[in-house]
Amino acid sequence: MTNSCAVCRKSSAENQKLFRCACRSIWYCGKEHQRINWNKHKQFCKHLRVVHDESSVRRSIQSDRDWLKYRLNNIRFLELALRRALVNEEKNVLLFAEHCQSCYASPPVELDECAKCHIVSFCGKCRLDDAVRAEHESLCGTFLLALQCEQIIARSGFAPVFIPRTVRTEYAPLPPDWAGYCRLRDVPEFAPAEWALRQNALAQPLTVLFGLETVLGQERLASATSLTVHIMGAEALVEAMAPFKFEELLHWLPALRALTICFVGPLASMPDVLPPVTKDLRCKSCAEAKRQLNFKYSNKLYHDYAKETSYRRPDIVVGLNAGVHEEMQQASTTWSATLNLLRDQDVPVLVTAYNAEEAKLDVDFLRQLRAHVLLAPRAHAFRGGQPFREPVMRNRFFYENSYVFIVRGRDAAAPSDACSDPQAQSPAVCQNSSAPLQSSTAAVA
Repeated sequence: MTNSCAVCRKSSAENQKLFRCACRSIWYCGKEHQRINWNKHKQFCKHLRVVHDESSVRRSIQSDRDWLKYRLNNIRFLELALRRALVNEEKNVLLFAEHCQSCYASPPVELDECAKCHIVSFCGKCRLDDAVRAEHESLCGTFLLALQCEQIIARSGFAPVFIPRTVRTEYAPLPPDWAGYCRLRDVPEFAPAEWALRQNALAQPLTVLFGLETVLGQERLASATSLTVHIMGAEALVEAMAPFKFEELLHWLPALRALTICFVGPLASMPDVLPPVTKDLRCKSCAEAKRQLNFKYSNKLYHDYAKETSYRRPDIVVGLNAGVHEEMQQASTTWSATLNLLRDQDVPVLVTAYNAEEAKLDVDFLRQLRAHVLLAPRAHAFRGGQPFREPVMRNRFFYENSYVFIVRGRDAAAPSDACSDPQAQSPAVCQNSSAPLQSSTAAVA
């Protein structure tokens, strides 16, 4: 996070006076916090100064692609110099290094930050350009929201989670958007950043509900008494964090008596970091009505988990921001093995993506596996609310679960003996599916 104290996260947006470390990349609210952070930062600081002294390289930057290449090269240089991988916080210092949002100029060139969002800066020349100012003014509020969300998480250590506590007495179809959902569920008013973070968590059960409505139909879903949902590629600190959010499915579906959520993936359970849920997380109403909410965890790949004797065919499998197309870049067949299994079992699979480009790559990958596309990629009405700055291109943001699509079974037009391994197809096919740089910071780095 730029323009905020590296220790307490106070920012210039809160009228906090900050000063910059000698590396010109880290800020502090005072000498005391610089002293507290020094042991952690000093080696990183030393090599950052070398990076920033390469002014001749910075002057050659003319495009988003040049700017990205420059930052990724700096990450590689620092990892070699430090003889270790950079943690995400260190990568973000480089990926979101202070620069002119228009011409890419960076310190020691004098830059002025936006007086509203305090997250974007401009050099003296670009600051006076009417077109540059107009473009930023249209996005300034989103930049500010991104900063406020980052500050809440940095200060508390986690993102807030909310689900309505009232249990519906009759089934109603999922509304078309967040505004309709808030009216129907009497969601209280939150500050914009507080609500954006709560949308991130609430989007997960609502995405599952959207998928169930699509594959089961509203009439069948309304009368369902038991449902099983598998979250593939789940991570303990993402999908399995605060799992009680999935109780909203029980609250929404009055006929439902038992709900099982199974988190599956190598990082689904991290006992040393986040112990699996063992206590009863049901609300008082669900507990008194003896409605069951069960959580299961498996640290296996999904196709390996499916070999266990305890495996039961789910009503739907969900991959949230799964990035299944990335297999094409990694010479791996992990996703292929899982998706081929689910295709042959005729299990509906819902996948979300950060943006339209990734959704298209994902669905193209699944088409190569001869999966039948039940619902083509579309903008998801219940995406997350927190904007993440796109490290690849300026003035772009991405959101969790922005696009959604569903596949089920085998494409009837595909021959039954069709090749199920995209890696084994012709080079021309694989070339057409080559993926661009990813939206998530971790993937870019």
